[in-house]
Amino acid sequence: MGDKTGISWTESTWSPVTGCTRVSAGCGGPGDAGGCYAERLAATRLKNHQRYKGVAEMKDGKPRWTGLVRTHPDFLDQPLCWKRPRRIFVCSQSDLFHKDVSDEFIAAVFGVMAAAAQHTFQVLTKRAARLPEWFAWVGDDANRAMAAMRRYLIGGGTTGLRNLLDDGVRWPLPNVHLGVSCEDQATADERVPLLLQVPAAVHWVSAEPLLAAVDLRAVQMPDGDSLGEGLFSHGEGNGVAWVVTGGESGPGARPMDVAWAQSLADQCRAAGVGFFMKQDSGQKAGQQGRIPDDLWAYKESPGVRQ
Repeated sequence: MGDKTGISWTESTWSPVTGCTRVSAGCGGPGDAGGCYAERLAATRLKNHQRYKGVAEMKDGKPRWTGLVRTHPDFLDQPLCWKRPRRIFVCSQSDLFHKDVSDEFIAAVFGVMAAAAQHTFQVLTKRAARLPEWFAWVGDDANRAMAAMRRYLIGGGTTGLRNLLDDGVRWPLPNVHLGVSCEDQATADERVPLLLQVPAAVHWVSAEPLLAAVDLRAVQMPDGDSLGEGLFSHGEGNGVAWVVTGGESGPGARPMDVAWAQSLADQCRAAGVGFFMKQDSGQKAGQQGRIPDDLWAYKESPGVRQ
């Protein structure tokens, strides 16, 4: 966690929220089948850590969230202390849009991301239905987010923030990449259209753990159109700009058919969308396993083909 991470598509992690709940098969299967790495960490190595204590536990030898979700205002300013620009995965130990995270706290997180403009923030959620609700609440400019950030940080004693952002902020924030996780066609059909309803400098999809074939071209938008080959250009450029995929890691990992990952790579190549091949199933994070060399070589950035 923090300044360094083993997650290959990012450089640092920032977790102002800890604890979560399972919401779909991508969070873990029944019995011994798979599971979220954050859930396992919180139930084992981090179980006595002050910020994680009580959010997960071992039940019958398996990690399970307890349902406790904590927000950490005292941890909001961490990215402001990192001067070197970097890619930062937001809420790697939770979901920023979990129902137990207040609109106000989410706004404070966005305020910090605006203030730390030197960084690129990668936000990922399975709670896509909350995206349009929160963006409607916060409005079409950054004022509400800035006000929330100042209340949390200045009220908590952080100094040097009163003059931040006085020259105004572009909205959506140009340094925030907003994404959804999907593990199969049903979750892609549900979450991707909701993602594309809200403003973001970059929209992206994490198809991990990939548990079944996913055809992003077949995803239906509210206007009745499918994304089709033009993943990157739906709605005047408001499309999917990056896709990350990989199999499940850790104990009891469920298998990924390499052909599913190859299909996603082919879809992205046809559309000019960046594609990142993360890992094979049953491997440690970032390991190649059975992935062919040509597919493994895909380590692209959003909207950029190498």
